[in-house]
Amino acid sequence: MKSNIMTTHKVARFATLVALTATTSFARAPQAMMASDSSSFFDSAWSATGFVLGYGAEAAYVKYACSGTDPDAGQDCDGPPREGLVRKFTDMGKGFVASLGYASCEEIPASGTAPVRIGTFSGTATFKTPTQTIPSGWTGGGTAFDKRIDINFTLTMGPMSMPMKFVIEASCTHAGSALFAANMPQGESEGTERQINVWVGGKGDKKTGDVYVIEQNSANNARTTFAYHVDVHETAKKYWIWGAASTHFASSQVKSMDTINAVGNFQTHQVSVRMKRFTGNQTGSGDSAYMAPDDFDHSGSSDAVLGTITDFNGMLTPVTSPTAGQVTQIQGCMDFDAPSTAPTSNAACTGLDFESTAPVPVIDSAGVFSADWALRTAGSKLKAIPAL
Repeated sequence: MKSNIMTTHKVARFATLVALTATTSFARAPQAMMASDSSSFFDSAWSATGFVLGYGAEAAYVKYACSGTDPDAGQDCDGPPREGLVRKFTDMGKGFVASLGYASCEEIPASGTAPVRIGTFSGTATFKTPTQTIPSGWTGGGTAFDKRIDINFTLTMGPMSMPMKFVIEASCTHAGSALFAANMPQGESEGTERQINVWVGGKGDKKTGDVYVIEQNSANNARTTFAYHVDVHETAKKYWIWGAASTHFASSQVKSMDTINAVGNFQTHQVSVRMKRFTGNQTGSGDSAYMAPDDFDHSGSSDAVLGTITDFNGMLTPVTSPTAGQVTQIQGCMDFDAPSTAPTSNAACTGLDFESTAPVPVIDSAGVFSADWALRTAGSKLKAIPAL
């Protein structure tokens, strides 16, 4: 993937959030947020990597985030941002602080309020005492965040007004460590909220992050759930992804839940991929549909680390008619520059061997990045999100 993953970028302005929501990537349908139920494992691996770290090549962004429809020049489509959720939310947080007029973390007050107004959008920033700490095992782990900003505003799109919440908790002592949380109506389904956590920080010589995007109603019934951990070693040009994701699609009662272990190189564009796909039923239809965890066969999915898998040629095969209760899995070395070429063995790419241990989700010390946890538990563990 031809992208400078998690590198320093110019500070985004408030318009970043406006663009992110107004283009419907978080305001309406989730269909474009990942490859579809009928996608191949290779498509899903590309989608997961782009969702977290960015798509790099414009052709990949169009295919996997835009459902193949190229947006107008300079425009975004109905899907995740080109640069991925980690960098987008990091830049959004910087943009909020900059729009409030603070040049550094230390200048942010501990209490009080301040108006936020950029263009036609206005809201209120409230300064509060942080409630979260840097995750255990990360640089500065266990240290309380130093600053918190809650931002409330209303996004207006045509006749519809949408309340929005955005939270920043940041460390002044350990620069680059922060939690960004967001809450907004899902838009397509009444009573369903899209809740997001993006944690960023460091871990030894790596940059690290957790990304959670979950659409659920008041009963915690999930329409969509994404839970990923990522480590990036910029000097070695390597990244590691663990996670699980599933997206509601109204066109089918049978849904898929993918878990992924990936080790990639963002200079050579090769990635060693292990994936396991579970299929089950959704409950209801249309706007009232949600994932039904009890209908998924999660056998062998209680750990975030997938065992050695002998299959590999199925990476390019679309699952056009998924069957409830079916479990499929693949392993092999893929080259993102050659998306039509299947691997010839289940071996990992040279220098990109699979990891034997996986991180613990920062939102749940008792959890793992398994399909079952992502569907049943992750949504109740999200942090620091005010009610709408």
